[in-house]
Amino acid sequence: MEFTPVLFLIPTELILADAQTRHFLEDKDGKMKIFVGEEGRRLVWYPCRGGTIQNFVGLHPDNERSGSIEDHGQAGAQGIEDGAAIGILLQSLQSDSPELADKIEQRLKAFETVRHKRASLIQIFSNVGQDEAEKIRDEAMELLGEGHGLKVPANQAEIEDFNFGHDVIAESERVLQGLVHGGTA
Repeated sequence: MEFTPVLFLIPTELILADAQTRHFLEDKDGKMKIFVGEEGRRLVWYPCRGGTIQNFVGLHPDNERSGSIEDHGQAGAQGIEDGAAIGILLQSLQSDSPELADKIEQRLKAFETVRHKRASLIQIFSNVGQDEAEKIRDEAMELLGEGHGLKVPANQAEIEDFNFGHDVIAESERVLQGLVHGGTA
């Protein structure tokens, strides 16, 4: 089932000034919040602009479409991670090198190593709400296989850590160093 988003901003001071809504912000943890309603409806929100504004996304089922739930906020993030990884992995190639084509091929394979499983997992996670991790656990474990070093998130907090806590720059630099010091890059 595909979800149609409705986006809106509300100044934090208005929420805090209203006795009926104030309690939603009392913990002031600065984290994204997700409320799940009937038929998978969701209200996702998080603070922005230094906490002065609350950014809301209301998601409701669109029965004419099918696909993923967009409450993970990962489409743009994955594009940014891809760009960072490819930029790091292709850096310092010498255009006059006789092995340039081979080195580009090797580094593109390294890009696949850095990005494939993570991007695939993000796609799997996008098929359910962040509060429904158990529904995709088996599929995610099958993708990861043995000896992967990654933990499949089991709840909303772990999904947030997985989505937003990954350092693609450090991982790409580590892989690049392995190529360079392995003498093949």
